[in-house]
Amino acid sequence: GKLSVTKDGDVVTVDGVDVPAATRDTLAGNGVIHAVGAVLMPTVVEAVKSVATLSTLASAIATAGLAETLSGAGPYTVLAPTDDAFTDQSVLDTLGVTTVAELLTRADLAGILQQHVVPGLLPSGDIVNGAEFPTLQGETVKATVAGAETKLGDATVTATDSIAGNGRVHTINKVLLPPSLADVAATLGLTVLADLLAAADLAALLSYHITGRVYTVFAPTDAAFAAYLARRGVTKQVLLEDAELADLLRYHVVDGKTMAGQLVATPMQGTLHGTGKLSVTK
Repeated sequence: GKLSVTKDGDVVTVDGVDVPAATRDTLAGNGVIHAVGAVLMPTVVEAVKSVATLSTLASAIATAGLAETLSGAGPYTVLAPTDDAFTDQSVLDTLGVTTVAELLTRADLAGILQQHVVPGLLPSGDIVNGAEFPTLQGETVKATVAGAETKLGDATVTATDSIAGNGRVHTINKVLLPPSLADVAATLGLTVLADLLAAADLAALLSYHITGRVYTVFAPTDAAFAAYLARRGVTKQVLLEDAELADLLRYHVVDGKTMAGQLVATPMQGTLHGTGKLSVTK
């Protein structure tokens, strides 16, 4: 850990804590004492740096430009993946990279890391079964507690409550990745859409993990596809093999993340179909 010392005229602070002029420079036989008005503690960034098995996370925070943010007043709770979590082959495959070094060059690295930061102070005692916590990335992470095992998302919590001056650090054994649109479609029971995306090789396009891009999908339900197939007089298998399937699906995808309340501000949405536009009324 390193102390941040600032001096403006006669005003001296250490890690933002005032060092009064009257209590400086008290000499002792083996040194000097400067009395300060608060207990000095490392930030969550320094707390991460101090743990040997979190060196990849420390490098990633610096590379992504998040060190300044996470050294601020906060408080922040960092869900810290270990070095082994970053080298897990399933994580590298999901992100479409082959090495950790390549992962650290991704343009969306900050977004991946923000999925591991909960704004506010989250002591381990508040991590109870079923609780959901918002992250700086904008998603939530859900806690599952079964016996002595606590999980956040699909990651197991392996160490808790490393206390820092501006928050806490909990160590986890996996990298938390926000779900992709294709994953969410399957979770919502949009099984036909999920199958069609896979058949049209569009699942990768809609994977934030691979592209780092965000989209808005107007997702037909299974009933909607059933009606569409009946109208065309074809089976699902025929649609799966249709050469124009990708174009059909792209017409339902708009570049960028647009919440329902924002649609009125942009009544015409350009789709990934290219020339196609959706007409939105509200």
